[in-house]
Amino acid sequence: MSGFLDLSASAPHPEAWARLLHSTFQNSVAEHAETVPSDISLDDPALIMAGAGHYANVCATCHGAPGFGQNPIALSLRPEPPMIVNAAKHYTPGELFHIVEGGVRYSAMPAWPVSNRADEVWAVVAFLMAMPDMDRAEYEELAFGKATNTTATPSASQVATATDQASSQNNHTATPGKAPRPYLPGDPQSLIASAEATDRPSTGFVQVRPMQTTSAACSSCHGVDGAGRDGGAFPNLTLHSPEYLAATLNAFASGDRQSGIMWPVAANLSESEINQLANEFGGRAALPSRGADYASTADPELLARGKEIALNGIPLSANAQPSNPGEPVPTAVQACQGCHGAVGEKERAMPQIAGQNAAYIANQLRLFRHHGRGNSLPYNPMSTVSHKLHDADIEALAAYYQSLPPAKQTAGG
Repeated sequence: MSGFLDLSASAPHPEAWARLLHSTFQNSVAEHAETVPSDISLDDPALIMAGAGHYANVCATCHGAPGFGQNPIALSLRPEPPMIVNAAKHYTPGELFHIVEGGVRYSAMPAWPVSNRADEVWAVVAFLMAMPDMDRAEYEELAFGKATNTTATPSASQVATATDQASSQNNHTATPGKAPRPYLPGDPQSLIASAEATDRPSTGFVQVRPMQTTSAACSSCHGVDGAGRDGGAFPNLTLHSPEYLAATLNAFASGDRQSGIMWPVAANLSESEINQLANEFGGRAALPSRGADYASTADPELLARGKEIALNGIPLSANAQPSNPGEPVPTAVQACQGCHGAVGEKERAMPQIAGQNAAYIANQLRLFRHHGRGNSLPYNPMSTVSHKLHDADIEALAAYYQSLPPAKQTAGG
């Protein structure tokens, strides 16, 4: 009540108080740690890639990355965010999940912005577990991809920047026993964190790429041509119509469709940018040979089961009969092709999934089943439909649709 206590961030915590806070935090995290689900493989390259893209976009400025230090502004926070490259080694996957999902109260660490998206949180955890063994080049390739499909000649400034970054890569290491320059002198937290910090923070411009176009920023995850990247971490955007992509981005921006990764991205897009991106990436059906390549190696029985569900649905029972002569047999699951088949004027708002990566399709169906996805359209029957699908049905459908060539968009779609 007197106001005697100084709460300014420029005043460091007393050492005993700083250690008490950190110990309390560690004990709380250990108590509430999650168990890794049996269907999650933290070694999955696609999962690690998905986590890397989000980490670079949101987390790296405060927590650094392989070859990159922390932003000086972040180091002025109390408590200071740890340099995760080293700090991640001290936590189990379940503890990291609890931190990423729940955030840390009384600090600047936010909670995951949406609920029911444990798959996204586990992707970040998978990346954090893999990050300590990465060098700068590996991190940049995971987070930003390779621009192998572009023929643009880099400018002199871009070449100079890349050369400078490469030459300074090994100069960002803290001097043992010496607190890095960005830390406040005498701050006991700096002494605790100095072994994890770097001498020259270099985040910011590399991560956000402010001088590039909006579509170039999207390409870091979805590929230069928008067709996704190997492994299915990100969907192939070119399969969808511009109408569907615009509706999806608006749904992400409003929160109607749930994603802690896409919400902060879409919420920063203007209406004109959303329309521009939808028209740039939508309706091109790039790389149609992917489906044919996969079909030759997929399990024939799995493909046959998926085809049966996609074209005919799943009967209510083996002895089900129509109510009246001439009516169709009642089904528990309607044929998928009714909505996801040939593309016409009315179907442009529906997602086209022929040729989409199987891992991505399967994950979306599971999200529908657990009410974790949300909707891009005013009406969506998929939450109801997905509850009628067994895990084997989901895998079969995902395999079948990946094996198909992309549907051809009609004029204007």
